[in-house]
Amino acid sequence: MSASDKLPPASFAGIRYPLESQKIRGGVRHHVHEYPHAAGGAPEKLGRSLYRVSQTAVFLDTFRRYPKLYPYDLDRLRVLFEAQKTDVLVVPGLGPVDAFCISWERDLSAHNRSGERVTFEYIEDQSADFVVEAFTDLSPRSMDTHAAKLARELAMVKADLAARDARNNTGFLAKLQNTLNRIQDTVGRIAAVGDQVGMYGNLLEAELARLTNLCHTFDRVEVLHAPIYFRLLDALHDLWAASIGRTRDLLNTRGRLQTWTVPVTMAIQQASVGIFGDATHTGDLMTLNVISDPFRIAAGTKLRYYPAT
Repeated sequence: MSASDKLPPASFAGIRYPLESQKIRGGVRHHVHEYPHAAGGAPEKLGRSLYRVSQTAVFLDTFRRYPKLYPYDLDRLRVLFEAQKTDVLVVPGLGPVDAFCISWERDLSAHNRSGERVTFEYIEDQSADFVVEAFTDLSPRSMDTHAAKLARELAMVKADLAARDARNNTGFLAKLQNTLNRIQDTVGRIAAVGDQVGMYGNLLEAELARLTNLCHTFDRVEVLHAPIYFRLLDALHDLWAASIGRTRDLLNTRGRLQTWTVPVTMAIQQASVGIFGDATHTGDLMTLNVISDPFRIAAGTKLRYYPAT
């Protein structure tokens, strides 16, 4: 059995067809900044380009492995293409990609009376991810969504990873699963803190640092950088970017810890009014300070607090 025989068959929207040839075009979007009187330029990397896939297949009514291939399956594909349907395209050597067909060319020849040779031109479709995720906020709920997507993508390729792990006997899959579990636990703790930066700012910062390190650990598994796992890596990098962005947002918006000196003996509710103007921050003050009697705080006591945002 050849290497190409071990790859999954080509298909679109679950409709399989035998390939005669295939071309995959990938790339990196970039812009070169050029300056007067300066040699060369400064390239700026703008992210991965959309994949373009050209596939040529022979649709015959004589293939036993594809009993409905011609003309039934070819007609089903044409209907999907004309409807501009985006669906899962299985690309041997690359893996599953959300795509739609932008052109299809059918060649009916007198030399072959059993079917047609057809060439499909596909382009990857990330429009849903681009709109929903690229401009999403950096809230804990958003990171929970990214973590769930990472888990789904890992589950989709887990069988293939298990086969690689068995061949190489490295045990990387168990470590990968353990790292994912720790990522999900950390994201859960971040979600529990929510936006209560004042009370839990230090805890939130520590959990975000832990999440960033776990993403780095996940990314260091070399086998994941094979092209077939690009969707898994994209999900990881989305979570990683959200963690870094949330950390920057926290450092930019979070106030520094300050102190307030109790002028006269008072209760914790009165101290909250003196600092914040209302009595709703008593829980924050109790968390940040060691107070033996919340109903009688001695004059001169220094209370720590985060300014209200």
